[in-house]
Amino acid sequence: MDPDEIRIGVVRKKDPTDPAVQELIVDRRYIRADKETGLLIVFEIGERGWEAVTAYNTTSRAGRVDLRTLDRRRGGKLIYQRPKK
Repeated sequence: MDPDEIRIGVVRKKDPTDPAVQELIVDRRYIRADKETGLLIVFEIGERGWEAVTAYNTTSRAGRVDLRTLDRRRGGKLIYQRPKK
């Protein structure tokens, strides 16, 4: 909820039941980064609909947000960015 960025991308993936078949998948990446939280959640949509794929919590054990990890996970086209205050 309340992301700082939303990115959208397209990837080609092999069908898990038939490796000879490939499917184009649209993914959306929701990114939240502030002093206390660093989180990236990836959702994909294909023939089976939207599905949560993974989530990365980039907050270290010391409680610091690792923005470099978020930067490496960014991908696709930026479609929303929270206005800067």
